Amino acid sequence: MKEAKRLKEFLEDYDDDRDDPKYYRGSALQKRLRDREKETELDDRDRKREKEEHEEIRQRLLAEGHPDPEAELQRVSPAFMQLP
Repeated sequence: MKEAKRLKEFLEDYDDDRDDPKYYRGSALQKRLRDREKETELDDRDRKREKEEHEEIRQRLLAEGHPDPEAELQRVSPAFMQLP
């Protein structure tokens, strides 16, 4: 909540003409690009792990003879169904 308030204040006070050079030049830009790339890699890794977990659960349900493993997966964890 504190971070959201800080970000909201930052965005309200941000002036493109005044602040862009500070945030989008030289080393500051390179740092932001590296941070974004690292975040993307972490997100991809998490997404892959979640898909693997989803498949493991589905296989376990199939092995146990569950009549409708996909419906059970949706019931247990609807977030899995939101994966791209």
